[in-house]
Amino acid sequence: MSEKLEMTNMDMKLGTTLKIKGKIASDADGFVINLGQGSEKLNLHFNPRFHDSAIICNSWDGNWGQEQREGHMCFSPGSEVKAGRQPPELPERARRVECLLLQD
Repeated sequence: MSEKLEMTNMDMKLGTTLKIKGKIASDADGFVINLGQGSEKLNLHFNPRFHDSAIICNSWDGNWGQEQREGHMCFSPGSEVKAGRQPPELPERARRVECLLLQD
């Protein structure tokens, strides 16, 4: 079963950190987190794909930006995860989505 959580009209300012915590379905092929001004302008498309063992990051503004692939898969079906978005005023190389598998 596919589930969707959508939050809109969030007033995020410089220095704000967004943290997301949840559990991935045990039969999931992956999941998507989209951050932006709406479905037509995504600043971050974060898409772990289990079948590719890759995390895909991209942006969308009428068409897709340059895709970045990370081969280190830190998520797995059935696991609890925490993801955070660091504040945008940090240098580009420090702006990344971090992932941690939560230990029970």
